[in-house]
Amino acid sequence: MHARRPTLGGPLAGGLTELGRLSARVWQLWTGNIWRMGAWFCAGFAVHALGLLASAQLGARYGTLAMIAFIIGVVATLVALVMMIHSLEPALRSPQTVDLAQPTPGALRIPSQVFAREAAVDVVASAVGPFLAVYALWGFVDDQISDLFLSNYTVQGLGGSENFSINFKVDRLPFYIALAASAWVLRQVVSAITARRKVLTLALSGILLEAMWVFSFFVVLLMAVGEARPWLRTRAAYVGLQDAWRGWLDLLPDWSLLFGLSLPQALQRAVDVVIHTLLPGAWTALVLPLVWLALTATVLGWREFRGADVLAGTPLGGRVANLPRPGGTRTRALTDFLTADLRTKYLPVLQALRLVGQAGPSFVGVYLLLATMVTAGQGLFEIVVTVLVGPLDIAGTLLFDPFLTLASGLVFTTIAIALYAAAFDQALSAALARGRRETGSTAGTPPPDGPRPAIAAS
Repeated sequence: MHARRPTLGGPLAGGLTELGRLSARVWQLWTGNIWRMGAWFCAGFAVHALGLLASAQLGARYGTLAMIAFIIGVVATLVALVMMIHSLEPALRSPQTVDLAQPTPGALRIPSQVFAREAAVDVVASAVGPFLAVYALWGFVDDQISDLFLSNYTVQGLGGSENFSINFKVDRLPFYIALAASAWVLRQVVSAITARRKVLTLALSGILLEAMWVFSFFVVLLMAVGEARPWLRTRAAYVGLQDAWRGWLDLLPDWSLLFGLSLPQALQRAVDVVIHTLLPGAWTALVLPLVWLALTATVLGWREFRGADVLAGTPLGGRVANLPRPGGTRTRALTDFLTADLRTKYLPVLQALRLVGQAGPSFVGVYLLLATMVTAGQGLFEIVVTVLVGPLDIAGTLLFDPFLTLASGLVFTTIAIALYAAAFDQALSAALARGRRETGSTAGTPPPDGPRPAIAAS
């Protein structure tokens, strides 16, 4: 009698199955759409490079035009990413399993635009603001500014720093505030016009104004934070907390531990690692991929939410639903106007994160693992190519870096986009299936051999 072999079961088996399913779907999307995604990536890369070069050429003498050229280059990168995601929409499977004409099971509400074929300009106009805002929170603005400084150095040389097209001295703060305010006002005017009459030129102008407003806002925020840090470090409360922490460390016994560290030194090192390494690492490796997945959802039509929708099914959901609504037609119109961006661009990102959570911890873990592998693979690729090329002088480095970025992005950015689209596709199907199991509903289940269900208003 043979002994029974141990078998994989439970969460591990489910995780491996999920890993294989998602990996296969990513490979299918990537190989089937690489040329389309690659074309968009190359177009964005080219306009981005030209925008930075034009900004550096214009210099400080034409500061406003230089900033507009720079923002056009930044927008080109974001537009390319949005269009790469948008180009994958026809290849997704969830439209065959989602019937928006039926009630959505559970607390999940699916907007009517999901998987509806929308004009590319409308998709970009809705997505570019959240993309830029999220990128700014993760250092994209800083990276773009560093690239612009490099372009200025290439054109002007270090001796021409006074003519650089970018300047973040405090005396430039009013300029960026004025740029943000004027871009916001003009964007509202353009939005009001295009809401009545679709004009492609105005729609494209609205996208640029949206990017100018969001970018300038974050520049102002970064400058304000930079000025506030030295001031904060001189405040009595901050100094008191620092003195209290050092005093508490002095009370600890001076035991000798590993690596020649005393107990107070080891504790201080541990706190530094948590603050400066673990938390930023988790912010980038765990939170950013999930937010990227949420941004992908907004490109695929995951828009038009209220605060009550985001809180539905949570302990706060019932309280918010019972709050009094603003009375009067004018008051409601003003409230809708002031919260339009929040409802259509930023709340959807939060609601999409709820969708991901409803897909289950196994799915989230597998998705994060694949996202980490893509990021690590790109870093390893760039290191290997750099080592193989060998040392270069400054001129050679300036020429080599753009080609390395282009080659790396063509492979790994397109894989990442395929991963985000495949993950949203499966998250939506998984969340609906889970909701049906919990409620015993058949809503959203298509007929076995019927046509693709029509998308109805939610």
